Parts: sequence; structure tokens; C-alpha cells
Amino acid sequence: MPTEELGILIRENADLFHPRWSGVEFLTGWTGLFAEMLDRCRRDGAPLITCTKQKLGTMRVYFEDQSAPVGRAIREEAMRRSERICEICGAEGESLVISPGTRGTRCPEHRHLP
Repeated sequence: MPTEELGILIRENADLFHPRWSGVEFLTGWTGLFAEMLDRCRRDGAPLITCTKQKLGTMRVYFEDQSAPVGRAIREEAMRRSERICEICGAEGESLVISPGTRGTRCPEHRHLP
């Protein structure tokens, strides 16, 4: 369930999402990063967003046109930056193995949570 802040962010930027967008599939620690990615999408004229999720411990943002240079740049920036932000609280973190076969990005305080 998205937080109120995340819900407001989604409603205020509804025009950036494709009708088949599946919603937010990452933890709320990345809300600030997601807000910055949405600002960049608007500013740089990115294609519509079709998917936002956590995969292999990083934020993934997928676009209607996966080959668009601006979309690729935003996706790569989100992946790179999310490797250093705790997905639970938004503090500085690191990408690590949470359990066998599962990666996450966590701060020292949350590194042992499942």
C-alpha cells in the first residue's frame, strides 16, 4: 500500500503513466528518488511509464518506448542511484543479498530485515 506522500505524487503526475501501468512495486524508501525521476520525465519529455518496480535490489522504471534515449537515461540513473538508497527508509544504503536469491538495498539499521 503506498504511503500518502506516494499516493499524492502519483495523482499529481498521473499524465506520466501509461494506462497499463501496474502501480508502484517498490518500498517507500525510494519515494524521494521516484519523485526526482518523475520530475525528470516531465522536464525531458520521456515516454509514458509502463512499470516501476524493485528488481535485483534496484529501482526499475520502464517506458512505453524502451529504445527512447531519454527513457534509457532515466532508467539507468534510477538503477544507479537506488543502489545507494535504503529501500525501506531512504537513508544511505548499499546493495546486498537479503536472502538466497534475493537482493535489496539497505542501510545498516535495516540490513537484516527480510
